[in-house]
Amino acid sequence: MNQTSIIPNWCRLALLACVLAVVALLWARHHFGRAEYESRIAALQAAGEPVTASDFAARYPDPPPERQFRRLLRSGLPAGSNPAVAGPIGDVWAVWERVRALTNREPFAPELLEQARLVLASNAAPVELLLRTDLADFGLLHQWQTKGFALDGDSIFRRIMLCRTLALQTTYEAEVGHPQRTATALVRGFQVARLPSHETMFSAIGQLAGERITLRALDRTLNRARLTDDDLRRLDKALPRPSDLMREAMLTERAYQIYWWNDPAASSLALEGVSVANPTLKHAQDQVGCLLRGYGGRLQLLDRWAGRVAASRLPMREQLAAIAASQSWLPQMSANRTNLADRVRRCWDADYVLLGLTEPKVIPLFNDNAIDLAGLANAQAAVAIERWRLAHPGRLPDTLSELVPAYLTAVPLDPYDGQPVRYKKLPVGYVVYSVGTGWTDQGERSSSAITLTVER
Repeated sequence: MNQTSIIPNWCRLALLACVLAVVALLWARHHFGRAEYESRIAALQAAGEPVTASDFAARYPDPPPERQFRRLLRSGLPAGSNPAVAGPIGDVWAVWERVRALTNREPFAPELLEQARLVLASNAAPVELLLRTDLADFGLLHQWQTKGFALDGDSIFRRIMLCRTLALQTTYEAEVGHPQRTATALVRGFQVARLPSHETMFSAIGQLAGERITLRALDRTLNRARLTDDDLRRLDKALPRPSDLMREAMLTERAYQIYWWNDPAASSLALEGVSVANPTLKHAQDQVGCLLRGYGGRLQLLDRWAGRVAASRLPMREQLAAIAASQSWLPQMSANRTNLADRVRRCWDADYVLLGLTEPKVIPLFNDNAIDLAGLANAQAAVAIERWRLAHPGRLPDTLSELVPAYLTAVPLDPYDGQPVRYKKLPVGYVVYSVGTGWTDQGERSSSAITLTVER
């Protein structure tokens, strides 16, 4: 006896038509999205902007001495030393925080001096390695490595810890009256902060953190130590000058995310939680995932990071305004998580989820860079003033223009308004300052001013 089918033929045909329509739509979406994505990547490469690992390898060569020095830093010890000795860890953070809480002219209490001595003694091996090594031989202007885009947070943490340890070493040597070692530790601090790396935005965060730590040590040193002209000359040479750090960080972050999405081994969003050992099945899984994801998120990523690269070329005020404006979509994205259309988009294109991963770090990074540039401009002027004072005992220059050309090729510029940094004599000493986010000169006591004060 024949049984009548429960599902009519017309329903079967309609269901099949729907399935075919969805498959065709997915294919078209994948095909045309991929074509646009690849054409835009090719246009960026034609314009000379690196977007792949090989692009960076060609643009930022990595000399062998840099690799050699990174190996030394990873070990943290001179050759032949006891490998069980730890690198700069322990109580460095706690002691440095106590030093930071002091005013520039306030001496170490005896208990703090002894605590600093003990902490530095426990970290003597890596510190001595740094103090003995001439880092100028290692091509410090090279900002990138060439071994792929692996994010290594440990090396960033180590860089910051080394800068913190060197800052503590600097302030300790200034306190006990060893000006040459004080200057050497300061020089190494600035050099370590600028060690070559390509770890995307996190590398820039580590570099800026290291420079801010070392600037604080310089501020205190100029108030507490009697440096020679040779010491000050070495410091001036080691001070980082304005660079394209933000532009390079934006280019690298974009390249890292492109690499992450394009590499099937790094990105497998199609069947989350499913482990596929067979290479053929793994390839099929990746193809299905790419078909489902489409290229909407990647195209939006290119739009957002193109805006950040462009913003990094602007004067500081326009730069910070443009970066702040570019972030206005993030609160809206979070607020729309219960919105049906947003849920559909997230299911339809999982790449959209990744767009917000680094967003909260962008504005602080640009703000920190502006503060860092202002601090470095102040430091460059202050070091030149100290050299002038050695040549003119008991006197201070009336203006920073007096330092040109003997001690400065030009008066350093305030990154916030593009004008020369401000200088003012005090009853004892002087202050050099940037206007900061006040954008106009409201005096060194303004809450927005970024200052370096020497009170002696």
